[in-house]
Amino acid sequence: ELAWLERWSIPLAELTPSIMEKAIGVATTRQDGHPMAATTTRRRRNLIKSALDAAVRRDEVDINPMTKMEWRMPKRSVEIDISVVPSVADIMDVYNHIAGLNSPGRRYAAFFATIGLSGMRPSEVAGLKVADLTLPDDGWGLARVRGAMTAPGTRYSGNNSVTQSKGLKHRAASDIREVPLAPSLVAILRRHLNCYPPSALIFTNNVGAHITPHNYGKAWSRARSHLWPTPHPLSGARAYDLRHSAATTMLSAGVNPAEVARRLGHSIDMLMRVYASVFADERERANQLMDTSSYFLCEVPGTLRS
Repeated sequence: ELAWLERWSIPLAELTPSIMEKAIGVATTRQDGHPMAATTTRRRRNLIKSALDAAVRRDEVDINPMTKMEWRMPKRSVEIDISVVPSVADIMDVYNHIAGLNSPGRRYAAFFATIGLSGMRPSEVAGLKVADLTLPDDGWGLARVRGAMTAPGTRYSGNNSVTQSKGLKHRAASDIREVPLAPSLVAILRRHLNCYPPSALIFTNNVGAHITPHNYGKAWSRARSHLWPTPHPLSGARAYDLRHSAATTMLSAGVNPAEVARRLGHSIDMLMRVYASVFADERERANQLMDTSSYFLCEVPGTLRS
């Protein structure tokens, strides 16, 4: 492999901005000739830039040739299309369908309901422990989100494990985010714990280990195909889209955006950019509010002087 790399690689000192533009173009183009998704393009470009920055720090090259490229990162839209976000009724359809299965996959019914009714990320729900939940007999409960359980695979976890525990996204390692749990979700989680008594984690796979997207992905794909076959608008919905369901439901109900952002673990700026379309219906209501404001109740002169 090293001999192959030496044969086909260009020495660092010979890299030029034009060569890097071609390299970035190839690295961010699919085999069918179409450009990759903006997020993938951004990730690959940043990886290459980081490698060349490291070469500069180690005095392998004097300057990173990417700093003089004319190539520009493609614009990335983070706004979601609320027309293809599952509703609360859709979430309950998923829950009831999976919970009614006569197969091991039914253990993931409450997992999907927790994402859709609380707004936590799938990886955060996967990392929840019994000690993190308060599930009263009546009323609202509470989840204390301490981190996330990701599944990078044995090559990247650092401990030869499929899964890896991480802290909260964009937060200090010791931070905790409290997420209220609706009474309906509390009932679902209590029922889940009665059926699948945990040792520590709320959700595990069939052998009692940490769950991964590979585990619950199969249950999700089958339920989606059964409930929303093509060409249904939700036929391509992802499990992560259930998080968007919680966010859009809270915002549409008039919950303060700052509180929604706190529950989701977002900044308010990111919340407004991702869910901008939710506020489209607010335009008319805002106009009506300003119509009744004394500030706008002013007389317009009949003639304007030149």
